Amino acid sequence: MARTKIEWADRVWNPVSGCEPVSEGCEHCYAMRWAERLRAMGVSGYERGFEIAYHPERLEEPLRIKKPQVIFVGSMGDLFHARVRREWVQDIFAVMRNASWHRFIILTKRPARARWEFAEEIATIPNLWVGITAENEALFWLRMIHLANIPTRRFVSFEPLLRAIDPNAIRYFKEMIEGVIVGGETGAGARNMKEKWVDDIRGVCEELGIRFFFKQWGGRRGRDRIYQGKEWNDLPWNMEN
Repeated sequence: MARTKIEWADRVWNPVSGCEPVSEGCEHCYAMRWAERLRAMGVSGYERGFEIAYHPERLEEPLRIKKPQVIFVGSMGDLFHARVRREWVQDIFAVMRNASWHRFIILTKRPARARWEFAEEIATIPNLWVGITAENEALFWLRMIHLANIPTRRFVSFEPLLRAIDPNAIRYFKEMIEGVIVGGETGAGARNMKEKWVDDIRGVCEELGIRFFFKQWGGRRGRDRIYQGKEWNDLPWNMEN
């Protein structure tokens, strides 16, 4: 289980890897690019690149680390992809329950499966946060409807943010969202994110008391450009609960 440069996590854990494009935010998928690089380098577990694969030898990795960590689960795929077997997900959930001193973070573009197949099991994992990725407003509505019906700690990642989000859409779900991440697209061919889009989301988060984390600008504006709300790097899993 590797340490990560992702600003909102300590480590990444990939007992399942691989995915398929499902929406426009997948067009320049970093995980797909990394999987192909790892295959070319001969790294174990990526012999098939970004095809969906189970790695049971990685299952107990969180149990071996005794210092509490924020662990991003499935940074190299989507745990709720239709071809990820139910028993694999259940094995992963069992480890989360046993490693109760860690905080586990899952991001998905497929919350419908999480809702309809795993909601009862997710409810038994108090150290778990589940979030959706929403790159535009239409997908925010589509995915948030399902996330709102999963009994867990919830957050939204607007990354890559490719279009404006109406603040009223976030207001509609104000009781169901604890944290928001905003970030622009990075890597070759990255599409720009507009400052007003970020300001609108930050403003409604301030209004509603939703914790807000600005990750990066991405695109041609550069990853290191300082956003005026940078001091708002605050997430619910950084709190004592």
